[in-house]
Amino acid sequence: MIWQKNVFYITRLSLAFYFSSSQGVHAASPTLKPFRLGVIAMNRQIDKVKPLAESDTGGFVKRGNILIGSFNATNIRAYNIDSRKNLWWHATDGELTAPPLLVENTVFYATRSGQLAAVNATTGDSIWSTELDSYIERPITFSNGVLYAVTTGQVAYAVDTVSGKRLWVQDAGFPDMITVRRPPAPIVQDGRLIIGLASGDIIALKIEDGKQIWRYNPFYQETKFKDFIGEFVVHNGKLLVSRYDGLVALISIDQERQVIWQDRQTSASTSTFRSGRLYVGLTNGDVVAYDASSGRVNWRSQLGTTPAFMVASETSLFVIGNNGRISALDIGSGAYQWFDALGSRIATAPIISENQMFVTTGLHNIYGYQIQ
Repeated sequence: MIWQKNVFYITRLSLAFYFSSSQGVHAASPTLKPFRLGVIAMNRQIDKVKPLAESDTGGFVKRGNILIGSFNATNIRAYNIDSRKNLWWHATDGELTAPPLLVENTVFYATRSGQLAAVNATTGDSIWSTELDSYIERPITFSNGVLYAVTTGQVAYAVDTVSGKRLWVQDAGFPDMITVRRPPAPIVQDGRLIIGLASGDIIALKIEDGKQIWRYNPFYQETKFKDFIGEFVVHNGKLLVSRYDGLVALISIDQERQVIWQDRQTSASTSTFRSGRLYVGLTNGDVVAYDASSGRVNWRSQLGTTPAFMVASETSLFVIGNNGRISALDIGSGAYQWFDALGSRIATAPIISENQMFVTTGLHNIYGYQIQ
């Protein structure tokens, strides 16, 4: 990567890389500021409409020094960070609705039309595509040569990664009301595919044929929205969950399902897990850190904005607010380290690669940060 003292503009293919370590940063402490590597404007035409931002739920994946992801509603692109060159374009039949998934040399993506497709990560050439009942919004799961995807109609698919052939399809029932966006990715555990539904139910399907093994609802309270949010995490053979209605719980998912511990908050917006702790963002702007085994609250911090995404490093918890503000909290105590206001809503969950973090906005700008 080439470093410049102030700002460096690239006109080739209408891309720009701006380098600045302090511009636009509002630090919570005068001695602690984020080290911003810069921002890649992936689509200058879209960037011109700021401060408005379109809804870009696709985002990017990172492969070494290459970013692959959404350019506009009809194209994805691969971009080399070091050489500052576009590597390839690939035409799609609609906008991306879920984060791309990179497996070895293949990128899998989903579009608004209900297409699930695979392209070569080196060349951008199409490998296969298949049509689903509706589009995918939650992240796609990969395990042992199979993709597991759940559409907005709550139909689960198992798809062979090499051929694109559907191995099985299981309809879990169309949601009976409006659903909360960005539900957790399905997870594979002990020969089962575990999925969270908008009804608050958890279902387990056999990965061999998609047949339902069990269905369970850890009841909390009578609310309209019981959607699962954040991440599904298996911890010591048990399932950590958080729901929009405020339920945070550790659940046994053996033959007899039961709640091991639970906490009842007002409403939750996202969650993430690292090193034995579950971090839950609440719609009132709080972030709560739980001991995953006991449910004990380790710390609680107030951010003042609803967390939309969270990702943890060894030393920090990065919280992305729904207003475009990034906050870094000490992962052990919840104390503020820094925050940065980007002026645009964040599109998808951040990407952490080694000691760098990349954040994508709805304006198709990618901000890079040096982290520990």
